[in-house]
Amino acid sequence: MKVAMVTPYFYSAWDYGGPPRSAHNLASSLAQQGVSVRVFTTDTAGARRLSAKAIEEASMGANRGLQVWHCRNMSNRLAFRHRLFLPTRFSGTLDRNLGDSELIHVHELRSFLTVAARRAARRRGIPYVVSTHGGLLHLGKRHAKVLFDTFWGSRVIRDAAGLIAVSEMEAEQMRSFGIRNDRIHLLPNPIDTNLYDVLPASGQFRERWGLGTSKLVLFLGRLNWIKGADLLITAFEKLSGDVHLVLAGPDDGHRAQLDALLSPELAKRVTFTGRLDHADKLAAFVDADICVVPSRSEIFGMVVLEALACRRGVLLSSACGLIPELEDEECVRVFENGNSSDLARKLDTALGSRHSKGGVEAARQFVLKGFSAEAVAARARSIYTSIYTRFGAAD
Repeated sequence: MKVAMVTPYFYSAWDYGGPPRSAHNLASSLAQQGVSVRVFTTDTAGARRLSAKAIEEASMGANRGLQVWHCRNMSNRLAFRHRLFLPTRFSGTLDRNLGDSELIHVHELRSFLTVAARRAARRRGIPYVVSTHGGLLHLGKRHAKVLFDTFWGSRVIRDAAGLIAVSEMEAEQMRSFGIRNDRIHLLPNPIDTNLYDVLPASGQFRERWGLGTSKLVLFLGRLNWIKGADLLITAFEKLSGDVHLVLAGPDDGHRAQLDALLSPELAKRVTFTGRLDHADKLAAFVDADICVVPSRSEIFGMVVLEALACRRGVLLSSACGLIPELEDEECVRVFENGNSSDLARKLDTALGSRHSKGGVEAARQFVLKGFSAEAVAARARSIYTSIYTRFGAAD
């Protein structure tokens, strides 16, 4: 099959969190399975623009079935700080290079790249599907989202041949928007399991950041209100004993508010690392005693899978869409969404207990088998084929 992907960010725009990594893992694995994949994206890398080397590397590691086109954003600051992607010449690049693509997979709903993809699909008479990546609800920037939906978003949803939900939680959000169940397809975010084959030796992360032998609580994600790092700080302040909190991730507009929560004494027990590259992230997981995902809304939770793949227990908000998948896993605990007191109690309990080796290994194998890029890509191919067949029959 021949598939085009449209996404505002791709390899290696990791400052944006899980969506670009998921899109890249899926595209690469599809190409390795013989699918022709053409990716249309922008040059943002997050706080910076992509380097020439990163652009060259975007399609490396897959076979020749993966091609990537980058269009330059008019303002990378608008792209990163406000998620306003305005790539020059994008519509023309898309039209000229779609070729004989049979389906378009669009990542993100409220993007002008998505608007261009809808127009191109309608002109060519080919179906498109949309992955909303948890962005369907009007959480944050409500007025801007309502305005976008009034002019473009509602049409994008109406004309899509299918909507991709990464979890049952996101599927339920789609139903609440009036989207019929037969238009919703479950496709989890994939991880590159090869990156977790060999884990680093313990102690490296602690040594680098001078953390000694303190028990280590790890938050890994964007510093954004929706990710709930403020809830974790409030809960952490209630803990006693030799415990240290590491907040690892790029500032996404929330760092100043987090700093304001730290008293001079508490600040000594909290370390901000900024975004970690993959090697440092693995080292952080290995050295952590517990990984906490305190998000106010988290329709998937890639960090959960990464932590479990590194044999680390997780404590996550009840707003995480992965909970039904992981409810039988011994090393997964859940606290009430938004309740910092419950988070503090559950965190204190987690730090005082140990998981069996069999339990953490079972969770790791569950992740590596069920969420591998290969397994998810095979599922995506089935969805694409079903939609393309149905679309052709409808014509």
